[in-house]
Amino acid sequence: MARAFRFNRLWVQLVAAGAVLVVGTALLISVIGTAVSRRAILDEAEDHIDAVVQERRARVLAALDRYDELVRIQLMPAAGEGAEVDAGRLAWASAAGVFDENGRRIDRRDTSYAPDPTALRAASMSHEPAYGVMRLDNRGRPVLDLVLPLATQRKPAALLAVRLLSERTIEPILTDTSGLGVKGEVFLLDREMTMLTPSRTREHPDPLTHKMPIPPARAALEQGRGTMSYESFLGQEVVGAYDYLPRQRWVLVGEMNVAEALQPLRELTLRTVAIAAAAIILLLLLTFRFARSWTRPIVRITRASEQVAGGSYEVRVPERRGGGEVAALGRSFNRMVAALERGRSEIAAAQRRAVQAETMAAIGRLVASIVHEMRNPLSSIKMNLRLLERRCEQGSSEAEHVGLAAGEVARLEAMLDELLAYGKPPEVTTMPVDMVKVARDSIDAVRDAAEDRRITVELTGNDALEAVSDGELVRRALVNLLQNAIDACAEGDSIRVELARAGDRIALAVRDTGRGMPESVRMRLFDPFFTTRDDGVGLGMSNVKKFVEALGGTVEVASREGEGSAVTIELPGESADGDTADRR
Repeated sequence: MARAFRFNRLWVQLVAAGAVLVVGTALLISVIGTAVSRRAILDEAEDHIDAVVQERRARVLAALDRYDELVRIQLMPAAGEGAEVDAGRLAWASAAGVFDENGRRIDRRDTSYAPDPTALRAASMSHEPAYGVMRLDNRGRPVLDLVLPLATQRKPAALLAVRLLSERTIEPILTDTSGLGVKGEVFLLDREMTMLTPSRTREHPDPLTHKMPIPPARAALEQGRGTMSYESFLGQEVVGAYDYLPRQRWVLVGEMNVAEALQPLRELTLRTVAIAAAAIILLLLLTFRFARSWTRPIVRITRASEQVAGGSYEVRVPERRGGGEVAALGRSFNRMVAALERGRSEIAAAQRRAVQAETMAAIGRLVASIVHEMRNPLSSIKMNLRLLERRCEQGSSEAEHVGLAAGEVARLEAMLDELLAYGKPPEVTTMPVDMVKVARDSIDAVRDAAEDRRITVELTGNDALEAVSDGELVRRALVNLLQNAIDACAEGDSIRVELARAGDRIALAVRDTGRGMPESVRMRLFDPFFTTRDDGVGLGMSNVKKFVEALGGTVEVASREGEGSAVTIELPGESADGDTADRR
């Protein structure tokens, strides 16, 4: 008995020594891992805030260019003719006037507006648009002057000056909180370190009332662009990015709170310490009582834990039969590793979805900007074509050419609308919808195109079918499907729209007897910008899928080459939350 006791005590001493060694090693690895993780998180935060600053810079410069263009369009014609210029036509401007290079008013209106003389001289000498220093107007609002030279024969040279309101031009861009977390912000400084735009948290004084000699402002004036960690004006540790805008003489600064960036690491460290402490205490208590019987399985679990710590989540320990604690520990360990593996997969999937969502948002902003910029000249072309069409003799070759050009303009407008629809996330408004009426309206929208090609379109199925959904999105999806079906059909073919209720879901099918499609085309049918048509953008089916998924439904395609196609949409019979409230 004494020998057995001493033997067990020796085992306990050996296991305790090993436990101390394991704890020390774990603490060392934890300290090193925490330091490495902290540096990696801060590096990622610097890269992220730099990307945010560059995105805001691009938006600010694009906005200034847009205001420059709007001033040229809406005010410069009148200013060039010596007529009165009225800033009231521009919601984002407070004053306007025509001046000479010395600041004397030379248009017909006599007001107290006096633009920045530095901007007047710069525009007069360079013959290019110039921006004045941002300052407070007589109502205490931050403003800046945009000065453009006028191409006239006036002596001395005339300059058109417009006072822009910062709160309606620049501030909405910089106070956008997307990508900045809870406490991050982006703001402007001038070369004298004066803060030009308001703080997101409103903890700073009002704009143009205080200076902020922070490190990134000085670095921007010396280096132009970069990132750094520093103590903010409010005394908080932050990671920041900066960039210098030479034409406006502004410093653009973005900041993210370090404590906020490291919050997930702290939570993970506390949880890891708590779990590790609980596991070690439990291990020591159990080992003291069952050292001899538990040595081998604990060694196996320890080795498996090391493999899991090294990133191998496929490892499992042999599960002992019976209801003992060691057997339960082995099963619990295997379940824990399985849960960790599932969690890692879910985190990776969530990261992929987040990256895809951010990419789609960026594409949406880019597409919206491109469409916006293209629509203005396209509208001008369309208006001029209408004028030419009125002047052309009906039936003449000139009228024919103008008609062809007008058709191409309409096609371009349709393509721009399709691009814009793809770039924007759909807004879903659910309410009771008569699905039969939606289907009939969709058929009516394409009936002329079908009749021109002698294709019959008919509606079959339930005569009274109501669902809680977004009727407009359903109609847009059906119109897209019907247009594709018409394109796939030849003269004499037919298209059938079928409506049916399948349990708590509603099925809408569009079937045609057209040429069908090969498997290679069907597999890529929902890929963005994939098309087999010479005049298509390749977003029709992508938009269909986006609309249907936004409504909580699914879309499936069945087709064989030479035998037609069938596209089936299944939608919920009622909203996801069980009521008819709007979902946006």
